Amino acid sequence: MKKSNRWTDDKKTKLDTQRHYRYGLHDCNLVYGEYINTDDSAYNDRMIEWNHDNYTAACAKANESATPQTAEWYEAFLKAYYKRDDIALVYVASGINRSNGYPYNLYGWNILRPTE
Repeated sequence: MKKSNRWTDDKKTKLDTQRHYRYGLHDCNLVYGEYINTDDSAYNDRMIEWNHDNYTAACAKANESATPQTAEWYEAFLKAYYKRDDIALVYVASGINRSNGYPYNLYGWNILRPTE
């Protein structure tokens, strides 16, 4: 996957996830981290469909602890959405759904395992 020209690996930097929507760029581009195999991944538009109330509550919870549109916020959001504290965000990618024209984010994360 191609890195966005505004790619970062800093969790506190605001991510430009809407750039593709503003400029009509349809390819999915990495905006944070490294696109590697992860324990799990999900598209934000699917997460809304799966459980809208939980999605809204997770957004509110993430807002309490991090600045919106940062990797730190997305990680807090995923932890709240899945009700797990052991999630470590690996990447965020963004693009436009070609079938409906709406933007999406793709999140990839790993589950932290206790060291033995």
